Amino acid sequence: MANTTLNTRIILCNDTTVNWGTSEKVLLKGELGIEITGGAPKVKVGNGTDTFKALPYITMTPPEIEAAIQKAVQAANHSHANKSILDGIQVALTNALKANYDAAFAHSKAPHAPVGAQANIIESVKVNGAPLPISEKAVNVSVPTKVSQLTNDSGFVSTDTKYNLATAKSLANGNVKIDLVGTDGKNSAVNIKGTGIASVTTDETGSIVVNATQRDYVHPTSGVEAGTYKSVTVDNKGHVTAGTNPTTLAGYGIVDAIQKGTKFGDADITGMNANKLTGTIDIARLPHGALERCKIVADDVARFKLTTADVQTGDTVKVTGTGKMYFVKDDSKLNVEDGYEVYTAGSATSVPWSGVTGKPSTFTPSAHNQDISTINGLQAALDSKAANKDMTGATSGANGTHGLVPAPVAGAQGKYLRGDGTWQTPPNTTYGNATGSNAGLMSPADKTKLDNIAPNANNYVHPTTPGNKHIPTGGQAGQFLKWSADGTAVWAADNNTTYGIANASTAGLVKSATGANKVSVDGSGIMSVASVSTDTIVNGGNTLILNGGGAA
Repeated sequence: MANTTLNTRIILCNDTTVNWGTSEKVLLKGELGIEITGGAPKVKVGNGTDTFKALPYITMTPPEIEAAIQKAVQAANHSHANKSILDGIQVALTNALKANYDAAFAHSKAPHAPVGAQANIIESVKVNGAPLPISEKAVNVSVPTKVSQLTNDSGFVSTDTKYNLATAKSLANGNVKIDLVGTDGKNSAVNIKGTGIASVTTDETGSIVVNATQRDYVHPTSGVEAGTYKSVTVDNKGHVTAGTNPTTLAGYGIVDAIQKGTKFGDADITGMNANKLTGTIDIARLPHGALERCKIVADDVARFKLTTADVQTGDTVKVTGTGKMYFVKDDSKLNVEDGYEVYTAGSATSVPWSGVTGKPSTFTPSAHNQDISTINGLQAALDSKAANKDMTGATSGANGTHGLVPAPVAGAQGKYLRGDGTWQTPPNTTYGNATGSNAGLMSPADKTKLDNIAPNANNYVHPTTPGNKHIPTGGQAGQFLKWSADGTAVWAADNNTTYGIANASTAGLVKSATGANKVSVDGSGIMSVASVSTDTIVNGGNTLILNGGGAA
């Protein structure tokens, strides 16, 4: 079948504010309904129970949000009727508080006497912390007038002492001294000398020179000739004292090694670490059932000839002729269908459309029958479009129409609905006995006569010539009668006559090309759909439009 690009557009359920206001339509759970207003559209989500007008909007439009903010600001902005009185009270309180603050600030800048003090009165005199008796009547305070009258405490520095540092010129190691000469006339010296390979001297200018002689460490030889050794002997200082190159495991001190060429039986190998195995193991060397296999056969005939040497329970069989894959569920029934189960695709985890990467911009699906249950909301939308008026009855010259059955009135429970759409009393169906000229019921006398006819009276003998023979005995479900000889048929098994839909390269079945949505096939085997038209799926040029409807 040729591929044709199918452009699709989806129209969500939408209508005006006026129509939604009177609508009794109940949106499906999760279905979107759009209200077209004079400004920005508004959206509600159905819950499967309430009508559109009973549902809340999922959000406010930008103009509604802006209006709500302005309303809140205006509500907070207000004025008092007695504003002038409140302003006067505020000014009076502010002036009074300021006067108090000014007075407190001025008071804080004036000098203050201690608590309980008396003006111009000395209550006590102390000498070095001891109270002076009042009987003395006089206080003699000696105030030094020169430094010599002051006596310094122990540990206090009364003069600055400066030290000059100096060294003699051209001094040998051990004789270098740093002289400290103070301005107080006291002298001190610090000796500096080197030890080991270091020496301290002074040059001709008196500068201190530190000398050190570099010494290179020479590691002693071990007595072992240079070379590569596979086995060495090391002393307790880490020095190699001997080296050898053994050619046997015994030379390395390994006495329990397995000799080369040793063969092991099943009883000798009690365990093996699988992660130590490398390389490739031929699948033929693995026991049956160790892992699942996929067996490929040409057709079902070859599939039913498989044995447990080919596949076992849990394996997979692919039939190239049909493209189907089968799971082996019972390897004791490999020759019949009961031993297999065809693979079917499961349901994929749902992925949002925005999460699909690499998706094409257009789709080219092949013609097919779409189950109405796979299209969300379609069945409910179609149900809402069903006829909701009474049927019309047929007449002698016109067909009737389908619709609601007219309601019967009280007392009409014994009547029936006639083809003209009215409730009528059933006609008299009482019949008399049959006569030579009129049909009727068999009378008891006639029944007695019939029962008394001799068993062999008028015994019929069926002919046995070709064309008159009976169906042979035997046979079973799925078999049919096949020609065997002139006038003779035998039971035979039916061959597979299941056909798929015809295409350009394979013969098959074709759907009847009738109705508005008919499928037709041209001479090259290409099938096409003439039109798709319902209340919710309509043609739009080269675009398939999914229309969610309105408030009705």
